[in-house]
Amino acid sequence: MKIFLLILHMVGGFALSCGTEADPSNSPGTCRKSCESTRLANKDMRIRFLSPSDISLNCYGNVEQAYQQSLPIRFVIEKKYTALPAEAGTDGSSSGSSGGSATGGGGEVGLWQPVSGISFYPLLMQGQGGNTNSDPRPDFQGVETVSDEWCTDTCGVGSLNIRPLCRSEANTMKLGIFSGSLSGVMGITMDPGTVPTTPASGGSVGGGGQ
Repeated sequence: MKIFLLILHMVGGFALSCGTEADPSNSPGTCRKSCESTRLANKDMRIRFLSPSDISLNCYGNVEQAYQQSLPIRFVIEKKYTALPAEAGTDGSSSGSSGGSATGGGGEVGLWQPVSGISFYPLLMQGQGGNTNSDPRPDFQGVETVSDEWCTDTCGVGSLNIRPLCRSEANTMKLGIFSGSLSGVMGITMDPGTVPTTPASGGSVGGGGQ
């Protein structure tokens, strides 16, 4: 009887704690981030961008100023591991891993697994960023995410918000992501564009001549 009451008390306390959880960052299904204890990536890892590594943006004539909004950059730092065929799907993939696979000797399958707690740093390699960066050094121009958040979260995802500079001529901003011996580069081409025009109001349609 005492054991039953103890189990009932534990289950009830767990249900109560789940039901009263008010902080979304601590809720199940949320990738949490803590960069207090991190490590560098090793040579067996890779950086895989979750968005296109080369994009183009239109400044619509708003030149010589930072782009009108921040751009979220997302990527995964992954390590390769070997899984038995029973762990992998029929197509060589498994739940929780992505990005391709390779079959080795003995029927084993090579898969990629996201790694949490990996520190990285962004570096402006070409072009210019807007003057909205969190770090005053030129190498981090346009990077708005503070350095305290330069690590992968519990899902192995790294996140950065950047803001390129719109200039009077087309230019490309190249941003590198580095961790240990790993590196990944993405390019953002900025088209100066033109200021959108609106049709004049009050005019007449058609000839209307006498």
